[in-house]
Amino acid sequence: MLKSKFMKGCFVVFLTMFNAAIFGQTQSVLVNGFGDGNIEFKNPKAVRTSKGAETISIDTSGAKPEWNGVLSTAEGLLKPDTEYVIRFKYRIEDGTPDNAFLHCIVRSANGAPAVPDIKKFDLKYAPDLKKVKQRFRTPASPADFTFQIHTHKGLKAEISGFSIAEGSADEFYPALENAPRYTAPLDNLPTGAKEFEVETPQNNGGAAIDAADFGTDRCDPSNFASALNAAIRKCKEMGASKLFLKKGVYRVTENAPIKFEGLKDFEFDAQGSTFVFLRTRGHSMTIANCERVKFANFNFDWDWEKDPLGSVVQIDSAKTDGDKPYIDLKFVEYDAFPKPDVRIAVLSSYDPKTQSVGIEGGLTKGFEFHKNENKPETEWMSPNILRLYGKKGELDRFKAGALFRAQHYYYDMHGILMDSNRNLTLENVNIYSCAGHGIVINGAQQYWQFLNVNINPPQGAKRRPITTTADHCHMANSKGFFKMINCTFRLGADDCLNIHDCTAFAVRYGDCAVKTDNAKSASTKIGDKIELRHGDYSPTNYLGEITNIETLDAKKGIHVISFKEKLPAQKFDGFILFNRKFDSRNIILRGCRFGDNRARGILILGRDVTIENCMFFHTEMGAIKIETGYTLNLWSEGFGADNIVIRNNTFESVNPADIKNFDRARDIYMGIYIKTDPSDEQTSYPILSNILIQGNTFKNSYGLIASINSTGNVTVADNVFINDEPRKEPFDYRACFAVSYSQNTRIVNNTYVKSPYVPSPGVYADKETVKSLTVAGNRVVDKTP
Repeated sequence: MLKSKFMKGCFVVFLTMFNAAIFGQTQSVLVNGFGDGNIEFKNPKAVRTSKGAETISIDTSGAKPEWNGVLSTAEGLLKPDTEYVIRFKYRIEDGTPDNAFLHCIVRSANGAPAVPDIKKFDLKYAPDLKKVKQRFRTPASPADFTFQIHTHKGLKAEISGFSIAEGSADEFYPALENAPRYTAPLDNLPTGAKEFEVETPQNNGGAAIDAADFGTDRCDPSNFASALNAAIRKCKEMGASKLFLKKGVYRVTENAPIKFEGLKDFEFDAQGSTFVFLRTRGHSMTIANCERVKFANFNFDWDWEKDPLGSVVQIDSAKTDGDKPYIDLKFVEYDAFPKPDVRIAVLSSYDPKTQSVGIEGGLTKGFEFHKNENKPETEWMSPNILRLYGKKGELDRFKAGALFRAQHYYYDMHGILMDSNRNLTLENVNIYSCAGHGIVINGAQQYWQFLNVNINPPQGAKRRPITTTADHCHMANSKGFFKMINCTFRLGADDCLNIHDCTAFAVRYGDCAVKTDNAKSASTKIGDKIELRHGDYSPTNYLGEITNIETLDAKKGIHVISFKEKLPAQKFDGFILFNRKFDSRNIILRGCRFGDNRARGILILGRDVTIENCMFFHTEMGAIKIETGYTLNLWSEGFGADNIVIRNNTFESVNPADIKNFDRARDIYMGIYIKTDPSDEQTSYPILSNILIQGNTFKNSYGLIASINSTGNVTVADNVFINDEPRKEPFDYRACFAVSYSQNTRIVNNTYVKSPYVPSPGVYADKETVKSLTVAGNRVVDKTP
């Protein structure tokens, strides 16, 4: 056994003899400080050098423009198709406004904005010097990319220790053909979720009620929900055990939802009925505060004949230059589109082969994401051609002939809202389509299961490029114990399954209070117990009870939350609030299929999770994200992740959109985000811990198998990697692993089927932030084992 140590024992690698060699990636320093002529100052009045050009001071506090250029590398310094690492320290002075920051980008000097930026990150208030380390790779063309720093709003800042080096900061450990198996015991493996049962309704001797007695079989769409709700209220009043609905197609145009509330030991059986909704607001069905209930045998759909949720369009023509650029969208499946006031929320590149979004090198562009916000000017040129006008540079990447899926809704209305139920079963339910999330879970929901619950278009249906216009299933808060068996989620406009509890970011506001920033959905109430974490997610060992909540700005999510107990000292930028009333844990996903969707397959922001015998296919932005994070403008989600088992699944052609973290595309991502999502800032505290990826098959990965960051005790073992298809942009890291900010990571006994498309399989590790890494027994074979 070879044992190698770096950095006084902080980086330890165990390797089986002859299995792998350690290759340090050589680096050539191109820029060292600001005085070698490779840095151009764009605003000399705002920049002052000192300490022999080692340090610069920036002052745009008196500048009137919103954006001010500060510096740029000289054009031609950065070579095409080359990897670079940038390092520096920065400080932003006290008194800086919240919306002021340093904006760092790697941008084409002459092709912007038509050529996308390949790297961008923002640096916000930091009273003490803070280290920055960023990597990026320039594309093969154009050859004019530069690294630039701008300021947004006025600020005073300092930057020192600036350097740009060519090459990688990683060590590389290749898989080899003759690698012997790693035979040391794999101890401390996670066990995943415990098996549990969801209780079904008990026979309470209650009556079985026919909904037809309340007029459901003879009412029109404008009062069907009212009739069914009357039947439900009667069931609650009588303590009925079952409500039947005669099989049929029921159209629903009421905005009020179908409500199942406060029921106990109750079953709703729709006997294969289909609900077809056409609404303007609100969700379609509520199941709340029920105990031991079952809902079975029904289908959800939308009235596509009157109001399509999405359409396949082709760029009939494009005029992207001039002061008023436009694209003409041809609705290829319609001679005359049925809704003249159609909304274009999002356009996503469409793959006619898979009949879904997700194309290598494709394009996704949001327009009227929220209704009546940023609404573009449009006009009909013919019954099926819509002209959409954009801002200068906004439409440059749209080319005539390209296919897109036009999404006409996003977070507008939702299907089934489940809130604070206990022992709930959803069985044999199909959501064919929905304007919004398909299923939303919130509150103190605990012990529930989906059995053969599918989000998929009806068989043989035409003109159905989308199912849900947001997540298929969105878990905002819960108390856990959820199982999902033999379900298929496809063709949605966002994540298939998003599991998390909401958090909030706050700063100390006196001895016993904090002030939140963007806490719009943390679901806190007086009496709740709140755990405070430091800004890097490390524990403060503080658990306090809320005594008062004062709202300063509800729209911005700014509240003053007071506690009984005195607060600890604040480190970093502030605190992250974990409401321990919630705990999305003990989750089992078995025999399910996730794919052909925009965004990810599963987001796991919880603990005690088992995912086994599932299929992930053509998930546009990757298969699985294990993460947690907070932002100052969007969302703050997750208490971390712990005890997760991902076993005996198949991953095929996931992340065709090449979504990257740390400039590498990946099938599975583990990491955090801080202040913005995504962000490259990570934590050395292992907020994501005890994760096992074992016995899976990965076919035709687009980038890394997994990017592993902010983790502790991750084991990747006995997986098989098959890559028999080429890709448009061949990454040299295809089917590899990348590890940073981790401790006790083991990547062992994995098998690569030899492929010309994977020239260098292996593991990249950042020796500056990785502690105790085991890489052994990873081998290359000629045939699939």
